[in-house]
Amino acid sequence: MRAIRTRAARLVLPVAATLALACAGAGRRNAPGLAHDPNLITADEISTVNAMTAYDVVKRLRPHFLVSRGPTSIVDTRPTTPVVYLDGVRYGDISTLVGIEASHVATIRYITGPEAQQRFGSDNVGGAILVTTKQ
Repeated sequence: MRAIRTRAARLVLPVAATLALACAGAGRRNAPGLAHDPNLITADEISTVNAMTAYDVVKRLRPHFLVSRGPTSIVDTRPTTPVVYLDGVRYGDISTLVGIEASHVATIRYITGPEAQQRFGSDNVGGAILVTTKQ
């Protein structure tokens, strides 16, 4: 009986230790060497691409920001695209990203439709692209 417990302990302890280590690092998403936030483009990332405008940056680094989210209901079948906000102020549709120089951008963040609607109002069903400029 004791041999069975010892064998079980040898099998369970390494698995438990591995799980504990995996869980300990789960909260540190943006630490060096770990996965980046798929909904955020930082100034460091922008500096790595040869881009003139914010649109070029998004197109090269996170093209999923530019994708239409499709119709929102059976009644309203218009496709929805994210609304662009520049330093917290509504700036326009996706095409307005062309008017923002990449060298002036600190961050570009995408937020989902529900989050954008809660923050900016019901006409943001396609989400929002939040551009923050360098101060």
